[in-house]
Amino acid sequence: MSCLQEEKNLMNKELTYSQPDIIKRESLHQMARKGVSMPDVSTNRTPPIYPIESLFTTNYRLPKDVDRAHLELHLSREDFLSAFLISFEEFSVLPLWRQQQLKREVDLF
Repeated sequence: MSCLQEEKNLMNKELTYSQPDIIKRESLHQMARKGVSMPDVSTNRTPPIYPIESLFTTNYRLPKDVDRAHLELHLSREDFLSAFLISFEEFSVLPLWRQQQLKREVDLF
Protein backbone atom coordinates (compact mmCIF):
# COMPACT_ATOMS: atom_id res chain seq x y z
CA MET A 1 0.00 0.00 0.00
CA SER A 2 1.39 3.38 -0.95
CA CYS A 3 1.76 6.29 1.42
CA LEU A 4 -0.83 8.27 -0.50
CA GLN A 5 -3.38 5.47 -0.26
CA GLU A 6 -2.70 5.04 3.48
CA GLU A 7 -3.22 8.77 3.98
CA LYS A 8 -6.55 8.63 2.11
CA ASN A 9 -7.66 5.66 4.24
CA LEU A 10 -6.70 7.54 7.37
CA MET A 11 -8.65 10.61 6.26
CA ASN A 12 -11.71 8.45 5.51
CA LYS A 13 -11.52 6.86 8.96
CA GLU A 14 -11.31 10.28 10.61
CA LEU A 15 -14.36 11.43 8.66
CA THR A 16 -16.41 8.40 9.61
CA TYR A 17 -15.53 8.85 13.28
CA SER A 18 -16.41 12.54 13.30
CA GLN A 19 -19.69 12.26 11.38
CA PRO A 20 -21.71 10.69 14.22
CA ASP A 21 -20.48 13.43 16.54
CA ILE A 22 -21.73 16.08 14.13
CA ILE A 23 -25.08 14.34 13.77
CA LYS A 24 -25.39 13.99 17.54
CA ARG A 25 -24.63 17.67 18.10
CA GLU A 26 -27.18 18.72 15.49
CA SER A 27 -29.90 16.56 16.99
CA LEU A 28 -29.13 17.81 20.51
CA HIS A 29 -29.20 21.37 19.20
CA GLN A 30 -32.57 20.74 17.59
CA MET A 31 -33.88 19.20 20.81
CA ALA A 32 -32.65 22.18 22.82
CA ARG A 33 -34.42 24.57 20.46
CA LYS A 34 -37.62 22.62 21.01
CA GLY A 35 -36.98 22.67 24.74
CA VAL A 36 -36.91 18.89 25.00
CA SER A 37 -33.42 18.30 26.38
CA MET A 38 -33.46 20.87 29.15
CA PRO A 39 -35.42 20.55 32.39
CA ASP A 40 -37.86 23.30 33.18
CA VAL A 41 -35.92 25.44 35.64
CA SER A 42 -38.35 28.32 35.44
CA THR A 43 -40.68 26.70 37.95
CA ASN A 44 -39.89 27.48 41.55
CA ARG A 45 -40.95 24.12 42.92
CA THR A 46 -39.28 23.32 46.19
CA PRO A 47 -37.95 19.79 46.42
CA PRO A 48 -39.55 17.52 49.03
CA ILE A 49 -37.89 17.68 52.44
CA TYR A 50 -36.73 14.48 54.16
CA PRO A 51 -35.00 13.78 57.46
CA ILE A 52 -31.25 13.54 57.06
CA GLU A 53 -31.25 9.89 58.18
CA SER A 54 -33.29 8.88 55.13
CA LEU A 55 -30.89 10.66 52.74
CA PHE A 56 -27.59 9.15 53.84
CA THR A 57 -25.93 7.38 50.93
CA THR A 58 -25.42 4.39 53.19
CA ASN A 59 -29.21 4.05 53.09
CA TYR A 60 -29.90 1.88 50.05
CA ARG A 61 -33.59 2.78 50.01
CA LEU A 62 -33.52 6.46 49.20
CA PRO A 63 -36.90 8.03 48.53
CA LYS A 64 -37.84 7.75 44.86
CA ASP A 65 -38.40 11.45 44.25
CA VAL A 66 -35.01 12.71 45.44
CA ASP A 67 -32.32 14.12 43.22
CA ARG A 68 -29.49 11.68 43.95
CA ALA A 69 -26.88 14.14 42.70
CA HIS A 70 -28.13 16.88 45.03
CA LEU A 71 -29.33 15.21 48.20
CA GLU A 72 -28.57 18.36 50.17
CA LEU A 73 -31.53 20.08 48.49
CA HIS A 74 -33.90 17.74 50.32
CA LEU A 75 -32.74 18.74 53.80
CA SER A 76 -34.55 21.14 56.09
CA ARG A 77 -32.61 24.25 57.04
CA GLU A 78 -32.02 22.85 60.53
CA ASP A 79 -30.70 19.51 59.23
CA PHE A 80 -28.56 21.27 56.66
CA LEU A 81 -27.03 23.55 59.27
CA SER A 82 -26.39 20.71 61.72
CA ALA A 83 -24.81 18.52 59.02
CA PHE A 84 -22.62 21.05 57.22
CA LEU A 85 -22.20 23.69 59.97
CA ILE A 86 -22.78 26.42 57.37
CA SER A 87 -25.92 27.83 55.80
CA PHE A 88 -27.21 26.71 52.42
CA GLU A 89 -26.36 30.12 50.97
CA GLU A 90 -22.74 29.79 52.10
CA PHE A 91 -22.61 26.23 50.77
CA SER A 92 -23.96 27.20 47.36
CA VAL A 93 -21.17 29.71 46.71
CA LEU A 94 -18.41 27.20 47.50
CA PRO A 95 -16.52 25.63 44.59
CA LEU A 96 -18.00 22.36 43.36
CA TRP A 97 -15.04 20.30 44.59
CA ARG A 98 -15.49 21.69 48.10
CA GLN A 99 -19.25 21.02 48.06
CA GLN A 100 -18.59 17.43 47.04
CA GLN A 101 -15.96 17.05 49.74
CA LEU A 102 -18.38 18.29 52.39
CA LYS A 103 -21.14 16.00 51.10
CA ARG A 104 -18.76 13.02 51.31
CA GLU A 105 -17.90 13.91 54.91
CA VAL A 106 -21.58 13.74 55.93
CA ASP A 107 -22.49 10.73 53.72
CA LEU A 108 -24.63 12.69 51.27
CA PHE A 109 -22.53 11.94 48.18
